Amino acid sequence: MKPVTFDSIIVDPEYRKLLVEESIIGILLVDLDGSIMDASLEFKSMSGYTKAELKKMTFQQITHPDDMLASMEVVNAMIEGRVCRVEFLKRYINKAGVPFWARVVSRLKRDDQGKPFHFVTFAMLVENQKLEELKLLWKHQEGKP
Repeated sequence: MKPVTFDSIIVDPEYRKLLVEESIIGILLVDLDGSIMDASLEFKSMSGYTKAELKKMTFQQITHPDDMLASMEVVNAMIEGRVCRVEFLKRYINKAGVPFWARVVSRLKRDDQGKPFHFVTFAMLVENQKLEELKLLWKHQEGKP
């Protein structure tokens, strides 16, 4: 029997659906213009929006205004090829208008010619206590007092 690896199961639609839909991390597929192409069950749960609602929105519409500049800088850095992967804390706004913090990892997917194609973003809800711990850890790692 052939060993099971991520490479072998990702091509299987049932496994792919299982990985995306049962993940405890929210996943977004975002077009280069910011349009949300798809969202996992966990991201829908975190945001309070349905998949149909999210697919009519842009990531800018669900990003907290105070985090918009940093989010756009990250997008531009990835498109320009200065970075291929980013990890940061950001706030989203849920359907009720309430902000929530998420630890975000985002990567730009490129096509076979190396042209930017779309973003894959993983977002993990961060509770307030964990948020303070992460802020302190990242300040320490960046050498800030």
